[in-house]
Amino acid sequence: MDVVWDLATSDSGSCSARDLRDRMPDLAYTTVITVLDRLVQKGMLERASRDRPHRYRPTGSQASYIVALMHEALATTARPSDALVSFVEMATPDQVTALRSGLGHEPKSTSTKKSVEESLA
Repeated sequence: MDVVWDLATSDSGSCSARDLRDRMPDLAYTTVITVLDRLVQKGMLERASRDRPHRYRPTGSQASYIVALMHEALATTARPSDALVSFVEMATPDQVTALRSGLGHEPKSTSTKKSVEESLA
């Protein structure tokens, strides 16, 4: 999916199986087609054209996919708040700055673990 997202952003918003195969020469063309078909079935890709060769585009952004994975992970635990706090405590200073910015808080120094805790308080 990383290659699809990359090609879709740098190209016309879609890519062909040949585009992917060119980026991953160790894979057989038929393998690429099979994986693309499975990703279409799972709803992660859609066929962008009815003509051949088919062109594919992601149904969502890479960020939205990661968000869905994080929500799934939090839903599997009996104590999602504890898991979320532990996750944030392990964040790098740059990640904490991005989190604060996304939540609309002014950035603060995040050079220590204590400042991570303070930044989210």
